[in-house]
Amino acid sequence: GVDGIIVSGCLPEKCHFKEGNLSALRQHDEFLNLLHYVGYERERVRFVWLDLQDRGRIQREIAEFETFLTQLEPATTLSTRVNAMVGGIND
Repeated sequence: GVDGIIVSGCLPEKCHFKEGNLSALRQHDEFLNLLHYVGYERERVRFVWLDLQDRGRIQREIAEFETFLTQLEPATTLSTRVNAMVGGIND
């Protein structure tokens, strides 16, 4: 499954897509509700505002999040792979 999800956008006050970024934040809250409904833990999803001037921040955020995720059990929901069918046309 998917162990974690990071959603990022530029800082609203420094971005010409301000309206879209704020809309994405609102949708993020709705998305968290959906994930919770299907059994996915909310703490496995992070929303990060990034400033273009803050070099290396995305790398730090990902490293920190990865460290956090390794402390959790692997996610069992949101499976990204399905078992291949045996005897199909691609054998």
